[in-house]
Amino acid sequence: MNLDEIFSKLQGKIERAEFEQKIKEKIDEFGGLLSEEGAALIIATDLGADLKVERPHEFLHVRDLVVGMGDIWLCARVTCISTIKEFQRQSGTGRVANIDVMDGTGSTRIVLWDDLADVSLNLNKGDIIEVRGGYVKKGFREGMEIHLSPS
Repeated sequence: MNLDEIFSKLQGKIERAEFEQKIKEKIDEFGGLLSEEGAALIIATDLGADLKVERPHEFLHVRDLVVGMGDIWLCARVTCISTIKEFQRQSGTGRVANIDVMDGTGSTRIVLWDDLADVSLNLNKGDIIEVRGGYVKKGFREGMEIHLSPS
């Protein structure tokens, strides 16, 4: 979803100027690691917007991922696991770990935020994992990423 699509889900809950200000604040809170769309999705969720898509009846393939898609269900093989990185945000310390995965149709990165970063400690290259939930956003460098954070 782009910013306009996300804002359209918030009609009557927040003014556009306040929404844009909250996006800037959320990006600052995450130390600049969030995109505008990622920050907007968090804000919209906090304000009670329904951004979920219907859960598929079978696993998605990497090639089927689309930016803005939420509540995804994917099965893939782990190809690379990063170390957990800590960073400072206004509300305290945050943590993030990246896991690169692939299936028969392509590869993508899974970004695990805060307490979920610990999941990476129990994974090995070659493991097959099932990913449920999260949302898809444009990657930091290229491609798409699946972001997962604690509820």
